[in-house]
Amino acid sequence: RPVRNGAVQQSYLTTMKELGRIIAQDCTPAQMIHFWNLGTQMAQPELRKEPIRISVWERAAFLNGLILGAKKKGVKLTATHPDAHPLRNFIPLTSKLTPAEIKAQYEANKLPPDVVADFTIKSTLRSARNSVEAGISLPRRFAAIELMGHTDFGFAGDALLRLLVPRGDLADIALRTPDIQAAAVQALGNLNAARVSKALLEPKAWASFTPTVREAVLGIITRSALHHPALIDALEKGTVPVHAITPSRRKTLERHKTAGARAKKLFAQHTGGDRMKAFEAAKPILKLKGDAANGAKIFTRACATCHRHGDSGHAVGPDLTGLRNQPAEALLLHIIVPNQEVYPQYTMYEVDTVETETFAGLLAAETPLQITLKLPLGLAKTIPRKDIKAIRASSISLMPDLLEKTMTQQELADLLAFLKK
Repeated sequence: RPVRNGAVQQSYLTTMKELGRIIAQDCTPAQMIHFWNLGTQMAQPELRKEPIRISVWERAAFLNGLILGAKKKGVKLTATHPDAHPLRNFIPLTSKLTPAEIKAQYEANKLPPDVVADFTIKSTLRSARNSVEAGISLPRRFAAIELMGHTDFGFAGDALLRLLVPRGDLADIALRTPDIQAAAVQALGNLNAARVSKALLEPKAWASFTPTVREAVLGIITRSALHHPALIDALEKGTVPVHAITPSRRKTLERHKTAGARAKKLFAQHTGGDRMKAFEAAKPILKLKGDAANGAKIFTRACATCHRHGDSGHAVGPDLTGLRNQPAEALLLHIIVPNQEVYPQYTMYEVDTVETETFAGLLAAETPLQITLKLPLGLAKTIPRKDIKAIRASSISLMPDLLEKTMTQQELADLLAFLKK
């Protein structure tokens, strides 16, 4: 019976996946072939003229489970190509038939079970690859995408990358939802191919990624030493901002056998450039006595468009109410060198619409149908995905440089006193 409810679909596909995992761990190859063939028309000739009882997505979920169970048993997956599938070492093809013999035995309803299983597993893989971009339910697309992660780059790489790298048409943007993109990134990471990091760190691709996708990309790239040189290249070129790499990931990159020295040099040099010189020059301000009452006025004038402090201001950037325990020197550093540390949730995004408008702000929310940007003054802009022409992430903070130039040294001291109050 067709299942159309998304939650029920997800539950059913999860059950099929778990069933496959259990069978792979507990059954012999012959038994696995038997269970797999239960849901195929080729194995049950009487069903050939009837609707398929087990859909390709359900078979994909079941195959995901079989592969996970095989991995648990230490089985090495084989390369995926027209004549093989990942489980060939686990579910061997022992029958040696020519194409003519296969056709004759199929017509006579006498195909050997291993031939049926081999053919339908490869057919399921091809169908799953074709459906990752289809307008089907999310649970089914997730099952297909996960299955692609068990193949190899030559088989699934292009299909998965198409979910991440924008082509520019509106239908493509509507299909590339954040959850789908994150799942595609995880599948690409499982392919363990150097071409993955090269494609994901291409400037146009990286600039189009939302925080969810960027975090997923950095997760799979820093997870495998195979990708570390490509990430360090992107950091040196400025494609990926250095502040996007967390301290733990920096340590991981610094340990790389061949590229680790470059990583250490890069991170050591990341001290804010000329802005750090401005910070050093501004340190005498720390010795001035500040007036918190006047600092409140400076906050309203210079900061309240994007920050809250107590009951004042707008919640676009971080709330500054709890900064009273921060050292004044640290507060001064963040004012003068705003790009010194930018958390992913405060990355600025520019969105071009089909109406030739451009909006810049922080990504407040995203769904399969729309995104919402936080704008200065606490405003919000919700944009349907069908109206989006392009999305670009900026490597700089929404907070501007040279903010200290808009006030005197005494006013800056007053602002620090207010924040510390």
